[in-house]
Amino acid sequence: MGYVFTKRQTDKIKATLEELKKELEKVSEAKSDSGSYGDKWHEEGFKQGIDNEDRVVRRIDEVKALTHGAEIIYPKEQDKEVQIGNIVKLRYDDNSEYLFRIEGYVFISSRYDVSIYSPLGKAIEGAKVGDKKEFTVGDKMRSVTILEIYLPSLDDKLLPQ
Repeated sequence: MGYVFTKRQTDKIKATLEELKKELEKVSEAKSDSGSYGDKWHEEGFKQGIDNEDRVVRRIDEVKALTHGAEIIYPKEQDKEVQIGNIVKLRYDDNSEYLFRIEGYVFISSRYDVSIYSPLGKAIEGAKVGDKKEFTVGDKMRSVTILEIYLPSLDDKLLPQ
């Protein structure tokens, strides 16, 4: 089975694929326009065009492979435990507080996105308000306390898009 994505991340992936397709068209055109005379294989612009084309095709293939077998999750409208789609307010062990959106796989992140595949995401998934959870990042142990769990529908009101 592949990764789990929210609709938000799926939309970002689709937009990225569209941008990559447009980029591929441009680099292919530029490659064709370079060396419009003579032996193209000996012209630097044509060689660069092939490299650019290969780079974009590889990126398209990487994005498609990432989503192969993926499951799109539509967040449940609940605020009893931390699940994909919830916004959570956390207090770290240094007393700093942050709001985060819980996502599946994070393809393009904002500073507010936390993937359930990350150490923090794994630690807090299923937690309830008041729970204290520990997780390790690198060689450092951290702890967070769940202060609030917000409904997924409050996303636009709580976090910048």
